[in-house]
Amino acid sequence: GAETIYNQVIRPHLLEHQRSIDGAVEQISQVGASAAEGLQQALNDGATLVNQAAGLVRQRKPAVAH
Repeated sequence: GAETIYNQVIRPHLLEHQRSIDGAVEQISQVGASAAEGLQQALNDGATLVNQAAGLVRQRKPAVAH
């Protein structure tokens, strides 16, 4: 049953629309790669800001008298 439905209904439909499916998958891949790149840049920027803030805190921290 399932094999017949696949071979006679689903497979022909997929083959008929293969180009548009492939194009959609390619676009999704590009969007995902772009989003990952943007996220990585945001994380790098955040890490830079944290490091700069930590440096300022260390500079302003008064020395402890012994």
